[in-house]
Amino acid sequence: MIKYTLNVSNLFLLLNIFLAFICIRIPYILNIPNLKFLILGCFFLGFIFGLFYCLINFTKVSLSLLLFIGCIFLHAFCNFYQPSLRSAISIQNYSFTNTITSDFLFTQTRLYLMYFILFMFPVATFFNSQREYPSNKVLNFFFIEFFFIVIINSVVSIYQSKVNIHFLAEESLTSIEAFRAPALLDDSGVASFFFAIFSGTFLSFVFLVKSSKFTKYTYFILFLLTAISGILNNSRSFYLGISAIIFFIFIINLIYYVKNLNFKSFLKITIAYSLITLISYIFYTFSNTTSIIRIKNSFKNITNDFSIISLYQYFDYERYKHLSILIENLKEHFYTGSGVGSFLGYIDYYAKKLNFPNIIPDVPTNLTLALFSELGVIVGSAILLISVIIFIIGVKHVFKNIEKNQNNNQLNVILNFSVLAMIPFLALSLTSYMIFVPSLAIIACFSICSPILILTPNQLKKFFTFLTWLIAFLNIYILGVCFYLAYNSSSIPQFKWQERGIPQFPVGIGKLPQTTENINKQRKYFSSFFTPSQFLFIPKGADQGRWLKPNTEILFKIKELRIYLGPETRHFPVTIKAIFYAKNGFSSNKIYNINEAGWIYLSLPENIEYNSCLEKIEEQSFCYARVNVSPNWKPDFLNSIGFFLEDRYTQ
Repeated sequence: MIKYTLNVSNLFLLLNIFLAFICIRIPYILNIPNLKFLILGCFFLGFIFGLFYCLINFTKVSLSLLLFIGCIFLHAFCNFYQPSLRSAISIQNYSFTNTITSDFLFTQTRLYLMYFILFMFPVATFFNSQREYPSNKVLNFFFIEFFFIVIINSVVSIYQSKVNIHFLAEESLTSIEAFRAPALLDDSGVASFFFAIFSGTFLSFVFLVKSSKFTKYTYFILFLLTAISGILNNSRSFYLGISAIIFFIFIINLIYYVKNLNFKSFLKITIAYSLITLISYIFYTFSNTTSIIRIKNSFKNITNDFSIISLYQYFDYERYKHLSILIENLKEHFYTGSGVGSFLGYIDYYAKKLNFPNIIPDVPTNLTLALFSELGVIVGSAILLISVIIFIIGVKHVFKNIEKNQNNNQLNVILNFSVLAMIPFLALSLTSYMIFVPSLAIIACFSICSPILILTPNQLKKFFTFLTWLIAFLNIYILGVCFYLAYNSSSIPQFKWQERGIPQFPVGIGKLPQTTENINKQRKYFSSFFTPSQFLFIPKGADQGRWLKPNTEILFKIKELRIYLGPETRHFPVTIKAIFYAKNGFSSNKIYNINEAGWIYLSLPENIEYNSCLEKIEEQSFCYARVNVSPNWKPDFLNSIGFFLEDRYTQ
């Protein structure tokens, strides 16, 4: 059973690597968007088999990781839905900005982490299978696929750059507008990271892996192919990634040959790096590509008084703005974090605070700082510590094996790639959220799982024990933070609605049916299968509005508002209980018994306590009503709907 699970997991991993690096945009190239779900289904099946194997062989650490993942999602849930947690109403969708809602942010949580989670266990299974049951057949397939992925993406990228940028470029986001080749990857940015990682890794194979001349020539040709593709991609990220690994290779060689008094090899490596430096300088001096020109202009702007943060400002002002926002958010959520995926929820708020006009909403452009900002400094530091330990383990392995002949050792090549890919990956993590696409998530998983092949069984057992205890501590800490967030959450209308420039208000359940010409036929989302949009409608005589949950809080900006209770097919009679809260906390109830579909008018009570409700409405001074509808309207098994409210009451 275990051997069968192992084989199936490895087969799915080989398939999913091919899908992630070659076929990820095939659904849009073929104009069959639903194929995306087939690809995601393959990812999920591979995850199931990999997880099953890991639970059997690495039970404690696997369970700890699963609980940790669950805690991260719970932490995000508590951050995004905390207005509901103490308001005794159903969990529902609230607006953080005019366009970003809590449901959207929770979707971001899933998207940020999904691919890394889906590939982590299958990669760990693959590494452990090659450690315990070496299979040349599996390794041969992997190598054929590995080199095919590199060659085909490089060739397609070169063709797109020099001949036709539209070739196989459907749905590659902004690649065509920026005239940067996406190859067959998600977009041109991912392509630049891909070529930086692979070109740097192939170059490091030439200098750090002892092998035959034929093998070294092969690696060098692959380096040239990926380097040319990266240069034509015209991204500064490519130069950052490859510069990081070139510097690393030189330092490792320098330390190794000086330590071993191998001055002949030291002289060779010095000459080689002098040539690389000379070629790089000539290219930098005479190149007129947009990326190099931007790098030159950035260097010209650097003054003597600069810091790491100001370097971002010189090289990429948009990334500097993102970095500043992450730092501000970290200051306000230093220990608790704001929830993975929350960046787009607070970006407008901090942009106003820091006076950043026209900021571009995107994923956070610094993975390390994003983890600190969204998970808090304690959890962020622990994740960074684990990454540093794995990196040190990998560097020690490379250092020990510089002079070891690795001809015909395919497994060692995979291991060297996993370790050396960490260098450009970590460097590029300073400029992007590197794990939100499948191809980069796979590379990250290969690096993270490398200790499985490096450490001895006894060392691996100790390492996993350390991980289990550390993750257990993090789980307890995150659960404590969740209780703190739930206990300290404010009433829904107080959810920073004034700071954000809009009244805090529950967002509608699903969207009203679109007109045919407005339907986006390209993009398909899983969430569309679970929303009741096909049942929703605008009541006769109503302005534009939204359907809301059966338990909802409404901030009163006028004396009277109306809600629609329908449709006629819902179960009647219906009881509406409205609790009206005055500014001083005084409350009174009103119950409506409704026997048919129609409009119901909710008015502030004629009581002296409510006379000031419409005067000077502020964040800590307002009146609101908590509306409960029972029984609710259930158009399907998954959704519960209360009533319809027009937007004019909330604008």
